[in-house]
Amino acid sequence: AFYINDTRIKNDEGYPWKTYIPTEKLALNVPNLKLDGMWGKEFQKAFQTYFKIYADGLISGQIKSVENQFVYAAVWGKGGSYFVKILQQHLGLKNDGYLGPTTIKALQKFVGAPQTGRVLSKNDPTVLAIQKKLNEGIFTL
Repeated sequence: AFYINDTRIKNDEGYPWKTYIPTEKLALNVPNLKLDGMWGKEFQKAFQTYFKIYADGLISGQIKSVENQFVYAAVWGKGGSYFVKILQQHLGLKNDGYLGPTTIKALQKFVGAPQTGRVLSKNDPTVLAIQKKLNEGIFTL
């Protein structure tokens, strides 16, 4: 097991995030995701693995909205998510940890999907594009 310190992302108190990752939880192989365009736990695990963070398949501390209601990996609450902060950082956004319309639009723009700011229940073009690239081992952000 080891710790990852990311000094670029700060917690609410202004200190760098520190994430504990048990070695046995690190997936080193390319995923074999079902190409269904759904943002579920298996997709989220693969996305977290891409960023080399603890892959539990969940996006914690999210505020439910019409834009993200079909993100099945979301855990509704407050506080935001470390995963979303990293995603936002890579997309050049303010990292508040919430998967809202601005983050979703930026991700849609990145993969070349229609920029609606919403995640669809199934066959979402953004999720589908990322699933394909993760399965091929060629996703880069």
